[in-house]
Amino acid sequence: MPNQAAVSAVVFFLTLATLSLLSGFLPVHNIAEYGPNDPASTPELIMPDWFLMWGYGFLKLVPSWLSFDLFGLHFSAELIGGLVLPGLVFLGVALWPFVDSAPEPVHFTADPTERPWQTAVGMAAVTFVMLASMAGMDVIVADVVGMGTDQLRPYLIGSIVAGPILIGLASYAALGGFGGDAPAERPTTDEGESSPGEEK
Repeated sequence: MPNQAAVSAVVFFLTLATLSLLSGFLPVHNIAEYGPNDPASTPELIMPDWFLMWGYGFLKLVPSWLSFDLFGLHFSAELIGGLVLPGLVFLGVALWPFVDSAPEPVHFTADPTERPWQTAVGMAAVTFVMLASMAGMDVIVADVVGMGTDQLRPYLIGSIVAGPILIGLASYAALGGFGGDAPAERPTTDEGESSPGEEK
């Protein structure tokens, strides 16, 4: 208080305004396009909303042969894709504040270009979620690229594994993390505010 509370309030109202615009101008599901309800079948274009699409992508990509029995319990591919993998993602999010900790407080407006490995991890995480969301929309992606979903699946799995690693390494290298020219830190005053032209 009060800085973080004010920033959180601004973000809350901006998010509320964005969601209000989206709900007013974009349909959630275009029911008229799918026709009358048929309980016996589900149109293949029916899929979760965007904020759950990455979890749906896990369900689409986990192969059925990944099912196994352990101590009399059956672990299905659906359990792994629907609970285990998302659980690992949320575990990583919960542990991140302990991994990225510092003895001194870091201001919320800290320049990401001055923190190479944290920025690289963030870029890799965003890439991972975006590629997993694309896997959840594999029917649409397959239609765009002109191949079947079974043919597309290995490429999606490969991109989810390799994409975040490549983007993370590229971000780290671009910010001078491998010993290159790292961005110069801005000099600060005793109060911790930037002061151009004043040495530390």
